[in-house]
Amino acid sequence: MNLFIELALMVAGLMLFGFGAWMLLNSRVPGWMTGIWKWPLGDNLSPTVARLMGWSALLAGVGCGPTAVLVAVWDRSPTAWLASMTAMFLAGAGLFPWVWSVSLSRSKPAGPRAS
Repeated sequence: MNLFIELALMVAGLMLFGFGAWMLLNSRVPGWMTGIWKWPLGDNLSPTVARLMGWSALLAGVGCGPTAVLVAVWDRSPTAWLASMTAMFLAGAGLFPWVWSVSLSRSKPAGPRAS
């Protein structure tokens, strides 16, 4: 069972890493993220929102590696402590741009400045 969880974590991590890198490079959300698939996001899907979502996916994908190590060495060794602290740090670091991008996407886009 642990091997299945480790493999699932590594596959999910690679997919999230690739998706996050794609969003960072293209600075846009994919075309299929419309309707119900963009649920937490609002209607303002600017390049900034896409880059923040890309960073969030990238950090979550990188965080899957230490979590898989934690599943593999489930004991109280320094390796397990380091893996758990790294995974928690990356999860928190990935949550910050996600929340920021959701709040930015729900705000109204900046209109033209009046002179």
